[in-house]
Amino acid sequence: MSYPELSDKFELVSSHLRKGLQVSANLCSFYKNFKKALDTFSQQTLKSIDAFSAELPKDINSATLSRLLTSTTIHFRKFAAQQAMYSRHLQQEIIDPLELFISQINNSNTNLVNKVTPTHKQLQKAIQKMEKHKEKHIKCSSEAEKIEKQYNYNDTSEKQQKMYKQVLQYKNSAFKASEAYDKSVFDANQCWNDYDSIIPGIMADFQQNEESRIHFIKYSIEKYANYYIAYQKNINEIFEELNVALGTVNSEIDIKEFVDNHKSSSPIKREEFVSYEKWKRLQKKGNQPVFNEEDYEILGDAGIQNGKDPDLELVKAVLGYLIPFKLDPVRDSIFINSPEEDKSSEEVLDSRFYAKLSELLHTAEGRELFCDVLEHKNSNRCLEYSKITQLASLIKGMLTAMMIDGDTDSSIFCKVIFVSDKFYTENEANKKQYLASFISSHCIWSDAKRWNQAILSAIETQLENESESPLSPNKRRKIRNGLVTAIKSWTHKIPLIFQKRLADERAEKAAAYLMISQFNYHMIKLGIPVETANSIVLAACQSVNLDPERTCLLLAEVLNTKRLLVHLESPVEVSLKAREKERERFGALLPYGLAIDFLQPNECFSLVLVCKQWKNIFYHQIIKKWLTEWNLSAEKKHYLRSQAWVTLLKANIRRIEYSTYLNKISELGDIEEVIDLDVIRSYQGHQIITGQILKNILKSIAVYNPEIGYCQGMNYVAGTLYVQLQDEELVFKCLIGMIEKFQMQPLYVQSLPKLKQFFYQLDRLIGILLPDIHSLFREIGLCSGHFTASWFITVFSSILQDKPELLLSIWDLFFLEGWKIAFKVCIAILSRASREIQGKRFEDVMSLLTNINTPNCPIDVFDERFLEKVHKIDISNALLRDLESEYEHLKIRAYNKHAKY
Repeated sequence: MSYPELSDKFELVSSHLRKGLQVSANLCSFYKNFKKALDTFSQQTLKSIDAFSAELPKDINSATLSRLLTSTTIHFRKFAAQQAMYSRHLQQEIIDPLELFISQINNSNTNLVNKVTPTHKQLQKAIQKMEKHKEKHIKCSSEAEKIEKQYNYNDTSEKQQKMYKQVLQYKNSAFKASEAYDKSVFDANQCWNDYDSIIPGIMADFQQNEESRIHFIKYSIEKYANYYIAYQKNINEIFEELNVALGTVNSEIDIKEFVDNHKSSSPIKREEFVSYEKWKRLQKKGNQPVFNEEDYEILGDAGIQNGKDPDLELVKAVLGYLIPFKLDPVRDSIFINSPEEDKSSEEVLDSRFYAKLSELLHTAEGRELFCDVLEHKNSNRCLEYSKITQLASLIKGMLTAMMIDGDTDSSIFCKVIFVSDKFYTENEANKKQYLASFISSHCIWSDAKRWNQAILSAIETQLENESESPLSPNKRRKIRNGLVTAIKSWTHKIPLIFQKRLADERAEKAAAYLMISQFNYHMIKLGIPVETANSIVLAACQSVNLDPERTCLLLAEVLNTKRLLVHLESPVEVSLKAREKERERFGALLPYGLAIDFLQPNECFSLVLVCKQWKNIFYHQIIKKWLTEWNLSAEKKHYLRSQAWVTLLKANIRRIEYSTYLNKISELGDIEEVIDLDVIRSYQGHQIITGQILKNILKSIAVYNPEIGYCQGMNYVAGTLYVQLQDEELVFKCLIGMIEKFQMQPLYVQSLPKLKQFFYQLDRLIGILLPDIHSLFREIGLCSGHFTASWFITVFSSILQDKPELLLSIWDLFFLEGWKIAFKVCIAILSRASREIQGKRFEDVMSLLTNINTPNCPIDVFDERFLEKVHKIDISNALLRDLESEYEHLKIRAYNKHAKY
């Protein structure tokens, strides 16, 4: 339906458009009034907070409460600033564009109305004139007919003669009225022609303007909603900052500070008798710090005797209660509580311990001591729920104190990040909930500057630790007091395969890449927003001049399943799209296409024989059912499979002379030796394939396509084709067609761009479909690129040589449906191996996955139900395209950032 269908309703359409513009103008007025109200409220808020700040006592002696009041004023100023920014966005992004749009649409509609108005008025006049002549024509004709009926032609009287003259007069008038009416009809039709020649275009322009108005109004309201969401998010962050300040208020600290500031500096004391022995003991102490026993009376006598540090004893007492002792390999004895100490700590701890420890955490020395003890208390990682929440509360209070004091100590920040992944509690379903989830709500994690400083400090410390040059005592002490313990704890996760590469690559870049990757893992655990994490990674990569490819991989690691960028379709959407594809594929033959699912093989064969058109439409579906669903004999399936593979590749098989390229293989040089070695390693002594035939095919391919030459793994692809087709020249042509049809050339060239894309897509699919395995891989530093290269390059032919029927069935699906089958097989393999690899180390997981179909593998992945598992996995081409676009976007972002700097 369109406006040109209302060409005869010009006035109705123009009236409707005027009403629509009036509604748009009313919406614009509403936004103006709303902005005015926001501005007024912001101004009143600023005035109120200025008055409050002016009346706030400057000499208030409450440390934590003073900070809270200061935070409150800052909170309301930020609140007013956000409102002012929101108001500016309304004016600049919504009101101004809306006013301009309304003005333009109004001018356009006015011009269109003015363009058609003269013709429309002329048409209306012509219609009115025609109606008038029509009425006169009917009236005159009626009167002439009436008087003619009264006239008697046989009567020759004088009266009849007069009536005869009247008849003639009336007929003459009716004739003239008829001529006038006929002319007015002609004129009216002429006006209609003129009107019809311009009105459809005018109506189309009207419709375009109205569509633009509707979409612009929708876009304006959508922008308003987006700005409001962003505004609300900023407001929530401001409130979160205020909540952090609220959590720091401590009456004991404020009262103690007040008392300390106002008590007499030299209190009057009564003279006491001092024995000579006591005087000698005081002299021996000299300048050693004397602890206030009253402050630590809760520790008992043991806390301040034998030269023990009461601060350390306090931290050990609290953490000994929260994290009970468990026997572990040798650690620094200064930090480990004895079983006796922890046994006493199992009792309910006095609340004064927490109050005193909270006060201690407001000092830099106390925070360092707390983190050191906590870091060495990770022997027992599973905690009770109540205790892990208390531990999280202490850590969040410490982080808040750091923010209030402006403490940017990277070592404390890194150690908190490290321990957040060490302690956990288990729910009723035995699911682990890590400490990171309890402290992830703290606003310190959104501070990108802290993350950048921590990453750079960690990289620098790691490089210093790996340096062979001896360090000075001062520098060694500095490192010991900094990040060294956390870095050592992190680097045990770094795979040995990467550590070996440090000798071949620049050590600095490799260490930087690995360290940023570890921080990525912890950013995900702490729930850092994707954009924030991306900015942190980009800044870190730029600071260490990391190459774009590694930057892209790090950006890809930031993404996880909870913050998925691709669109996952609902079952209803999938079903509707499937029905639409069926209509497009079968067209008028849709009933026959749907009936194939219920037909027998011979009945389907009849459909293919009807005509060429029917064969082209139904062949793909019937072949798929023959090869994957129906239980045919081995001989029939072998023949059918060979025909199907050749037919499916026919469009990509070129008319080339195999002998031409075979005669040029002597020109290959070094590649020839590589091919010979690979063939010997892969198909030596095979019953069907002779080594010389496979060498001829691979060398001819290298001559035919010098850009690829030869890539290790192509021998398995060519060998699988030959096992099925058993024709040297046909295999050569089919291999060329296969490379072109499935765009495998980027998979085989030297830089392997398509293989890197596949690694990214598979990692994301693991995150979507196998979240538990995804978490394990992130924890141990493993990605799909470590073990799936041969799977993709050889399309699983390298690992399934001893299971030819399964391999050929997978290839059937691959020829029919493309690369999504390869991803389904990968996910099926990992799904079947998930129980065996859970909780394992990097080396163990790598050993299992790289020997997935060998006698050393502890599980039978490729059993008789494996293909059934593959069919159940839901991976669509649309999802793969979305992931490919996502990967390209990250590459562009990484390269642009690299180019910028």
